[in-house]
Amino acid sequence: MPSLRPILLIMALASGLSGPSRARGEPAIAPPGGFLPDSTVLIRVGDRVVRARDFVETYFNSWPEFRPPADSAGRVAFLGRIADKEVMATVALRVNRPLGFEDRLTLRQYTRTMLANTLYRRLVLDSVQVTEADIEALLRQYSCEKNLKRIVFEDLPTAERVRGDLLAKRITWKQAQHRYSKAVGDVGPEGDLGWLPRTRFTADDAVRIFDLEPGQISLPHRVGGGVEIVWVTARRPKDPPQFTRYPRILRKEIRETLKSQRMARIQARLGQQVGLIHNEANIEWAAKSFPTPPPLMDSTGVMQLRRITNLPRFAPEDTGRVLCRWSGGQLSLAGFMREYTQTNSFLRTPVNTPDLLRSMADVFALEPLRVQLAIDLGLERDPWLTAETDLKREEMLVDHLYQDSVASRVWVAPAEHRKYYDQHIAQFITYPTVRFAGISAGTKRRADSLAARLRLGEHAQDLLRADSIRYGHAVGAISQVTSEDQGHTFYKLLFEELKPGQVAVEPDERRGYWVVQSLAFDPGRQLSFEESQSPIAQSLENMAAEKLLNAFLDRHKRQLRIETHPELVMRIEFTQDKLSEE
Repeated sequence: MPSLRPILLIMALASGLSGPSRARGEPAIAPPGGFLPDSTVLIRVGDRVVRARDFVETYFNSWPEFRPPADSAGRVAFLGRIADKEVMATVALRVNRPLGFEDRLTLRQYTRTMLANTLYRRLVLDSVQVTEADIEALLRQYSCEKNLKRIVFEDLPTAERVRGDLLAKRITWKQAQHRYSKAVGDVGPEGDLGWLPRTRFTADDAVRIFDLEPGQISLPHRVGGGVEIVWVTARRPKDPPQFTRYPRILRKEIRETLKSQRMARIQARLGQQVGLIHNEANIEWAAKSFPTPPPLMDSTGVMQLRRITNLPRFAPEDTGRVLCRWSGGQLSLAGFMREYTQTNSFLRTPVNTPDLLRSMADVFALEPLRVQLAIDLGLERDPWLTAETDLKREEMLVDHLYQDSVASRVWVAPAEHRKYYDQHIAQFITYPTVRFAGISAGTKRRADSLAARLRLGEHAQDLLRADSIRYGHAVGAISQVTSEDQGHTFYKLLFEELKPGQVAVEPDERRGYWVVQSLAFDPGRQLSFEESQSPIAQSLENMAAEKLLNAFLDRHKRQLRIETHPELVMRIEFTQDKLSEE
């Protein structure tokens, strides 16, 4: 297989700039002699020093897909990668190639993004403090369960008015629930939700609802299909979950909640300045299309690696739906998906509820205001911002050095292409593929009618064309899915149930029903040498680049004073806990 080392080395320089990691290892067990201090020097390249703290931070801030295992071999390999990066950075800074127009534009945009991050650090992170009393209070909440009742109203004004009447005892809960509630699926009378533990709630909902004391009523809150208030009627003891034995986990939850609350207040103030208004109907509609991600934490409190990749595909007529408007601008669903797609899949925040989608839309919409606020507060001179922009410039210089000294000199003889194909022929095959038609139908009767016509021999393409003319917009498409698209809505149906020509009717929460017909199945085939030229060229060029890179590094290492300590890597406290508390 082709080596990825040249790519990994270039990415390593940006590893500290990639944002907070979503992964956490098992609780660290101290080795004989204890852990090393964070200030322990692991790498020295000339005047550049990498300490134990830097090593751990770089590891956890690197993209998980390019991160080696945290065992001894993986740590030593990662140490070598960082040492090579330091050599490249040292040489790049000596060469100091002038930045071109595109580089300066990129650096300017990066600085704006870092200004928003600096604002977050100074106004949010620096002010978050967690006390022992906070941890004890959270543990008490996990050590009980509460009986809850709810009322779901048509709109916010009605919810606010009735809540005021309940608090003033002008109306009883039973009367209000009977008169106003449109909730379905409650387990008991009067909107009874039963006895629930805190683990049944998201962090925000736990603070908003579960943490209330018996007798208290929550503030109105938008939910699917209306506005909800919740009444805490009683409380009883319960054995706390296993992860609460670790104070660090409770501390992290409190910190995350406080950060979320403070950032929400900043966003709200900025939104008020520009008159930000949400289209709740469109937000609620769009949120239903996003999948519910797996939990970040398992039953023991260990954080799990989570990657959000199964993004929905919206019909062209739906991408123009506006999620929010403000003075001088708006954010459509198309604009939201553009920004959301550009976020690394490991760092995406779930948006499968109206609250989460609304919050993320605010983040995208209000970024220019956050940047301006940072400038108004004088954060352009913040030392953290200066350090981050210097690192970005260094990264760009290293990339230029690599392109000039390695990539531009890569050449592979044409004869090597055929030789590589013959030696790796099993790699050059296509994935099994199903070509299918999907037609949207609003009712079961309509879907069954379309399915019957397809089974009688009408062509899906003709039905799609006729319905598109009839309704004035596309009602489906002819597409294909491969065996690699396991998150696709119809994957199981097309690969495990339908044969070519067969038809099925599938319910859909948003659009009613889908009529799906399998049109053709391609089991995959061996690619010819001519068809494999592009991946062969990439593989051979990567291997040639690695040889040139190794030679380049070896040549410059002889001119530098380099010191590394791989024997110390297993004595480092390899945990993200301390990083997450900053």
